[in-house]
Amino acid sequence: MNSFKSLVRVVFVSFLTFASLASPGCSHPSSPLVVDPNSPDEVLFQQALSAYDAMDYATARTLFAEHVAAYDPSPRRDNAMYLLGRSSYELLDYAAAKTQLDAFVAEFPASSFSQSGYYFLGRSEFELMMIDAALADFSSAISASGNGVYLDNATYYRGRCEYELSQYSNAITTLSGFETRFGSSTYLDNARYYLGMSYFAMNDDANAAATYGRVLSVAGSGYADNAHFFRGRARYNLGDLVGATSDFDEVITTYTSSVYVDNAWYWLVVIAVDQNDCATANTRYGSLSSGFPASAYLQQAMDYLSAGGC
Repeated sequence: MNSFKSLVRVVFVSFLTFASLASPGCSHPSSPLVVDPNSPDEVLFQQALSAYDAMDYATARTLFAEHVAAYDPSPRRDNAMYLLGRSSYELLDYAAAKTQLDAFVAEFPASSFSQSGYYFLGRSEFELMMIDAALADFSSAISASGNGVYLDNATYYRGRCEYELSQYSNAITTLSGFETRFGSSTYLDNARYYLGMSYFAMNDDANAAATYGRVLSVAGSGYADNAHFFRGRARYNLGDLVGATSDFDEVITTYTSSVYVDNAWYWLVVIAVDQNDCATANTRYGSLSSGFPASAYLQQAMDYLSAGGC
């Protein structure tokens, strides 16, 4: 669910704009350069860039690595170092991407590509489960450029890291700010979902339920089953058994492949027991046991039935 922003590349001999890159999913600020198009440095850079533009990331990585090793200093060095790390990222080689992008931001902290560098460094670290480091680099990406092309992405991931680190108050601040500022971002449903999860973790069920509802207002959200399930949980905690039943039913009937289906059946059993409706509770338990004979919730449901006299 990434923000997709187009990339443009323009190269001229004298002081002109260069917004290098062309991968689905990114774009860059421009930086003025003076380059000799016939120099070995520039010829190799353009070969590498052409491979990158063609999404031949393995070739691009080899050529950018050659450029970085052979041409120092170079007017393209910051761009080449950044694209070397990006090529590794696109190849899902997150360890290499981290090493290369660490080197890039260390050498060029003020480059016009630094926001992008910090952002993809953070993404690499996030994939490597280095959440503390990712949080720091997403924060650096936000600071590097006030309105850069990855500002919404970096803000979402900062909030996501805060959530993963159980810094729920910070996550609420970051993600509620995201929702206010980036209402058209493709990360909007992601941000709302983890904002809801942060409220839920803080036992703020009213705000959690309302936030999950806003996730569901985003058409086609990949978090719809999660949002229905956790809104059902929040509504149950608030004593809204009718609303909770509606959400759990929605998970079961609409999202049949969701990982939450057996869990939703469990909560429907619980609700029926709470309502002293043992017949319905046992029918729902039958659906849980027949549909999910290996579910970890079977024993819990049986225990709840027994404790409730059903």
